[in-house]
Amino acid sequence: MKLNDVMFRRHFENVVISAEPVIPKPLINADIPFHKKLSPSIPVKNEAVIIVDTFSTGAMVAYKAFLKGYKVICVLSASLEGLLDMVPEGLNYSFSAVLSLNSTVDSTIAFTNLVSEIKALEWPIVAVIAGAETGVELADQLS
Repeated sequence: MKLNDVMFRRHFENVVISAEPVIPKPLINADIPFHKKLSPSIPVKNEAVIIVDTFSTGAMVAYKAFLKGYKVICVLSASLEGLLDMVPEGLNYSFSAVLSLNSTVDSTIAFTNLVSEIKALEWPIVAVIAGAETGVELADQLS
C-alpha cells in the first residue's frame, strides 16, 4: 500500500470505492414531453416576466414562466444572429411581446426607448431575468 492510498482511505474514513463506474440517474425523465399546454388548473396571471435573450437556457426559463401562467416578454439585447436558433426542440410556448434594444442609435437613447416600450405594456412586470450571458448587463439595467 502506498502513501497516497493511506491518505485516500484516511480522508474517506476507510471507505473502499468500487472500481465499477457509477452511472447517474437522468435528471429529466425522457418520457415526459416538454411541449405541454397550459393546464386548466394553472391560472393565467395578469403579470409579466421579462426574459432577456431567450435562447439556450433562456428558452427553458421562458418556458417555465409560461407554464406558471405568466405573460413572457422576450427582450433581445442585440441582433444575436445565429444564437436565437439555440432553442431546445419541443418547447411550445409563445411570447406576449418581443422587444429589442436598438443597436443602430446611441445606447442611452436605445435604452430609454426600450424602457418606454416596456412601460407601455399592459401587464405589470414582476421579474426581469437574464436568459443567457449576453443578456446579463441589460437585465441588470432593466431591473
